[in-house]
Amino acid sequence: MGIATVHKEYSMLRSGWKTFLLLFSIQVVIIITLGIVQKRFPKKISIIITSVLLLLGMIGLFITFQDFLYTYTHRLLKERFHTGFYLFWLGWVATCLFFIIRLTRKRPDATFPLDPNTPESLQEPA
Repeated sequence: MGIATVHKEYSMLRSGWKTFLLLFSIQVVIIITLGIVQKRFPKKISIIITSVLLLLGMIGLFITFQDFLYTYTHRLLKERFHTGFYLFWLGWVATCLFFIIRLTRKRPDATFPLDPNTPESLQEPA
């Protein structure tokens, strides 16, 4: 009701599948961007870029909460509308956290463990 009567600029958000495609495509762009950053930049710069995006996501979540809490016409919008935006921002934050954890975890050595059944004469010295 609120979108149809008060907010004509949100007409695209009246359609569930259009809203889903918009938010999903933004999420995919974030994932692809973070993947490219992780592969092309050094670890330190990747963590900084991911942290900045994480901070932006948390700020977006906070501003959305404040907007829905204090803007009267936005409070009139249904809770499903609010929940969708909260889920979008939480998905953004979760994506950034995933990439930060992936960057900071210790990677195992690329060497394979020796087979205990290999004779000592064939094993490499330690």
